[in-house]
Amino acid sequence: MADWTERLASVMAVQLNEAASASASLAGQRVEKIVRQAVTIDSEVLSRVVETTLFKISETSPLTLRTSPEVATRSESEGDDVPGME
Repeated sequence: MADWTERLASVMAVQLNEAASASASLAGQRVEKIVRQAVTIDSEVLSRVVETTLFKISETSPLTLRTSPEVATRSESEGDDVPGME
C-alpha cells in the first residue's frame, strides 16, 4: 500500500507541475493580449508598461522589449522617452 501511495504522490506531483506550467503560460498569453489591446487604444500604455517593468527589475536583469515597427516609429516621432533606456 505504501508503494502505491508513493507512486500516486509522484504522479500527482508531475501533473500539478504540468498544470501550473500551463496556467502560467496561459496567464502570460492573456496579459500579452490585454497589453496589445491597450497599446492599440492608447499608445501611452506602452511607455507606462516599460517604465513600470524597468522600475521593478534590477539593473542586472536582461530585458527584451518587442514592438511592431509602427509602434516604434510612432514612439520615436512622439518623443516618448523611457527613463533608463537609451
